[in-house]
Amino acid sequence: MVAIIDGDSLIYFSLPKKDQENKSYENCVLELHSRFYDLIKKTGATKYVICITEGRCFRYKKWKFASSYKLNRKDLKINPIFYALKEYMKQTFNVVSYKDLEADDLVAVYANECKEKYTVCSIDKDVLGQVEGIHFNYRTSSFIQTKKEDIEYNTWKQVLIGDAIDGIYGISGIGEKTAKKLFEGRNDYYHVVLEQYVKNYGVYEGINRFYENYSLIYLLKSFEEVKREVGLELELPNFEEIKINGRYEW
Repeated sequence: MVAIIDGDSLIYFSLPKKDQENKSYENCVLELHSRFYDLIKKTGATKYVICITEGRCFRYKKWKFASSYKLNRKDLKINPIFYALKEYMKQTFNVVSYKDLEADDLVAVYANECKEKYTVCSIDKDVLGQVEGIHFNYRTSSFIQTKKEDIEYNTWKQVLIGDAIDGIYGISGIGEKTAKKLFEGRNDYYHVVLEQYVKNYGVYEGINRFYENYSLIYLLKSFEEVKREVGLELELPNFEEIKINGRYEW
């Protein structure tokens, strides 16, 4: 079993919380290890890879109406320990990253291209909702199953309602309940969403907003898509074995 891990949140989870201002770097490292060991044990993984984000991804550079993509984070003050933990993770664990690609994309691509049995480990709804299989949410310490039909529904629902966390604005006034009602009895989610964009923004702007938001929400899922969108030639990474008596002993 291969654990394909979204590493960004592992780092954020290990940072001092609001009521932990005196939490030391050493304690943050211990928590990082603890979370990693916990997900390895609960998934039963014998091999793993951790994916992290390096810099800004290709989505920041391409779109007009979606210029707000993650703009709501630009003034977010990041604890300096974050950078130290990120460097520690890169030096200690089996980590992969590429310029222009988010950890989410790497996780989705490696999962879809993997020839072995795998479990995606993440807390991100986009990752958990857009990759087929049984996955481990390390925030809730629970497993979820995502089927092909779930991927279609989850993706188009997100295009319709947007994602406030990432600064992706869907159609104003449409939330989870309205989306569910619009999709009820339909399986042509594409047409449902497009109709709503055109209805709200007119033909030209509606089609452009629709396409751009889809491009922001949709995770790349194959080497071919990465080459087309980013120009990178990827291959499967080394899935490092978990050595019980090695550096990852718990």
